Amino acid sequence: RCNVGCSFCMCSDLRESYDLDIRGKAKANIEALTADCYKIGISGQGEPLLNQKAILDVLSLPGANRRFDIMTSGNIPTSEFSDFMLRINDVAAHNNDHCNVYLSIDEYHIDRLQHENLANAIDLCLQEDLRFVDVAIRSITTNKQFVREYVEDTLGSNHSLCWSKETPLRHVVAIDNYKVGVHFRNIVGSPERAANDLYSVEKYISLLERNAGRPFKFGSLATSDRVGLNITIDPNGDVFFYGLEFEPLGNIYRDTLDQSTIKTSLVENELYSILLQVPFLDVLAVLREDPQMSDLIDKVNSPYWIIRSLHAANPKKLREGILAADLKFHAASDGSSNTTHSVNA
Repeated sequence: RCNVGCSFCMCSDLRESYDLDIRGKAKANIEALTADCYKIGISGQGEPLLNQKAILDVLSLPGANRRFDIMTSGNIPTSEFSDFMLRINDVAAHNNDHCNVYLSIDEYHIDRLQHENLANAIDLCLQEDLRFVDVAIRSITTNKQFVREYVEDTLGSNHSLCWSKETPLRHVVAIDNYKVGVHFRNIVGSPERAANDLYSVEKYISLLERNAGRPFKFGSLATSDRVGLNITIDPNGDVFFYGLEFEPLGNIYRDTLDQSTIKTSLVENELYSILLQVPFLDVLAVLREDPQMSDLIDKVNSPYWIIRSLHAANPKKLREGILAADLKFHAASDGSSNTTHSVNA
């Protein structure tokens, strides 16, 4: 469900009228899939705060010392938002977890909000003992000027503000010495929508690589003891690799799932295996050799939505391009086009 309905929304054709329900088989599957997980994101295909029970259920899953990222427009009444912040702080405290509440602030969200909770969220963090919750800002465009002007108009009369730039995609604003991260992403859709400040998808990926210190690939294989496969669970229960939502790995309501079943799917599916190992810039270079594919890549303009969009347009051509990219990558790296996929999951 969503109570905003942004014009840009890439999920409007996917959204259904039901909520994620974490009980019974679904709860057991989510517990198994998130075992030893250090980061859990709650977002997408609707407004998470319209299903606060599911958020609290996820925060209450067995585990400790985890990071929860909640992406929200904050479009609920101020008193309800305040209560929510206090409740998630209490739940997170039990397991020594930490919640980051990312408020969406950009030219596509703000004009559609009935309730704006940035000032309220900052006041809560400054006045309450929220040791297990922080507020951040997330923009689905790279229009930094809009975000800065909105923050200054909303908070400037009551707080001192000091801005700094850590990277092109992450700024920090100190609000009375309370530091708030400001995160920018490429908008999904045609470049005209954010033509005043838009990176090409290749430039955007290169910035992500600079931040991470490693090539951009789908999933996070063998990068840290605490980093694993990136999976996503849709409200209808379908499970996918994040960014590769063209074929579900299973469904939390119907199937029995755990990390081993996901790893088996990874090993057995040739395209998954390639896309989780070959740097995506290498894949894009080959896909762009086809003019129609290249045009669609420019239109989508987000690495996390390119594969599903190309698959919907021409699955055969996408498969051929991915296989060609794999051959080229391994030929360049070891002089051989005979490859054996080794997956470290």
